Amino acid sequence: MHNYFLQAFEWAIENPTSPVLGVVAVAWWLFQKRFERRWAADLEGVKTALQTELERAKAAMQRDHATLLAQHQRELEAYKVSLIAEAERSRATQDIAKAIALKVGERRFAAIADFHDAMAGYDIEVCAFARTAFPSREDFHGGLSKIVDRETEFLKAAIKAAPFVSVEVSDAANSLLQCAHDLYELRLSFDRPLVEDTHGAMTSCEAAGAKLDLLIRAVLSSYERMMHAT
Repeated sequence: MHNYFLQAFEWAIENPTSPVLGVVAVAWWLFQKRFERRWAADLEGVKTALQTELERAKAAMQRDHATLLAQHQRELEAYKVSLIAEAERSRATQDIAKAIALKVGERRFAAIADFHDAMAGYDIEVCAFARTAFPSREDFHGGLSKIVDRETEFLKAAIKAAPFVSVEVSDAANSLLQCAHDLYELRLSFDRPLVEDTHGAMTSCEAAGAKLDLLIRAVLSSYERMMHAT
């Protein structure tokens, strides 16, 4: 069909009459419409595939979140039991109670510090991913995989710190994750970066990251003062 169109176009150039040019114009318009329909169908297929992959990644992260939470709760209970057993073996109740409190405090401080390290810059990386124009689908999937790995580290640290932080801190962490997921959904096509924050998603993500950072810093400061006092 392509060769026939070229032959017809050459014939029209050699016979530039009004009727012939009109027929060629209509044929060209039909050719454009067919090309546009095929392009739209291909783009829709890419969007569907990316949406499926995103949903699969979110489901996997939710499963991992539940598994890790149960595991760390068991470890924490076992750790508490071991400390109690250590205290019972000793006759100096007051000194051992102080030692237990210090050990729990050290573990609490380490968990919260690790949580802060894991979330630091996460919101910036998510926004950078949303703004990036990837040259190929492979590069886009690679960038998405890095962000998912970064979020997994964030979730693991958040679960470890969960027993030691307030509800406000946990809610702030969940808010940051939700803002990041909103950006994932907006950034479905590898060739369509979010040049302008028309939805306010990047602003919300950065604000959520800043809020969580301030809350964790406040908790760390309070524990630092307590440890220095002891």
